[in-house]
Amino acid sequence: MKTNSVDFLLNPKKIGDQRIYFLSGNEISMIQGLKEGIVKSFVEKKNNEVLRIQNITLYKNEKSLFSNNKIVCVEEIKGLTEKIISELILKDDVFVFESMNSPSNKKIKSFLASNKNSLLIECYELDKNSKIKIIKAFLNDHNKSLDENIFWYLVDVLDNKYGYLIRELEKINNLNNDTL
Repeated sequence: MKTNSVDFLLNPKKIGDQRIYFLSGNEISMIQGLKEGIVKSFVEKKNNEVLRIQNITLYKNEKSLFSNNKIVCVEEIKGLTEKIISELILKDDVFVFESMNSPSNKKIKSFLASNKNSLLIECYELDKNSKIKIIKAFLNDHNKSLDENIFWYLVDVLDNKYGYLIRELEKINNLNNDTL
């Protein structure tokens, strides 16, 4: 399946029972933010052990002494094929792949988008509507409010990269005022 990256970031409850999460695009800070959120969710909900590997050829289907399942973060898609994905879906472990956009991953992304046991999340720079959603959600989550002029000023001047936007919003959150 395919989902909207911003909606997924703002609603971590969307993290379901998929076995494969494929994060792709050209916005690395959003890919990293999504990966951290997915890992955190599985660790909190199911006490999964986190395993980080370079590529899928290094994966070993071994049981852990301290947890039943693993969440495997795979840094590159070297060696990943539709056949391997079909095999991984049958495993108990959860896999998070990250890949910058490339013509070489187009076929895999198409396969994942049509598979209900996987989730394809494409990550690109934020547009104005996405920034508005993220800023409003951040302010709401942190019980902050902004004067309307300040809000629209921030929408216009803050960066379109997710990581930079969140870092600037954290600075606002660290102010002692509840209303700016």
